[in-house]
Amino acid sequence: MRDPVFNTIPKIMKTQTEKQIIGNRGEDIACEYLTKNGYRIVGRNFRVQGGELDIIARHNDELIFFEVKTRGPRAFGYPEEAVTIHKMKRITRAIRYYLCKTPIKNTYIRFDIISVELQNNLPDYKVNHLKNIELKENFV
Repeated sequence: MRDPVFNTIPKIMKTQTEKQIIGNRGEDIACEYLTKNGYRIVGRNFRVQGGELDIIARHNDELIFFEVKTRGPRAFGYPEEAVTIHKMKRITRAIRYYLCKTPIKNTYIRFDIISVELQNNLPDYKVNHLKNIELKENFV
């Protein structure tokens, strides 16, 4: 059915789960943190079959791929503990695809994890930036 005012077909709104809302908030916080610390965001949510890169940023002469993990106030464990070997394989696949499709010269490439812990008071959070995480060549 077309909307008579705009003469368009209305989009079906997809409701987000609580986990998706928390994850999106964590990525927004991570981007804010990176920007304040001199990083330039060049991409978000880069998806390929079999993998996804949450944030891609530049800092000086480096290209950094970020995995962002967020935990709500009632969650157990540290967010970064959720980056498993299986997840790292998928990230490696996405990084390789990105590098094949994007011309990059004279650039140091690294992989970082940003963990965001949301506190009980909604605006409060804790950010932990783990730099230069090793990705094994035999992951793919």
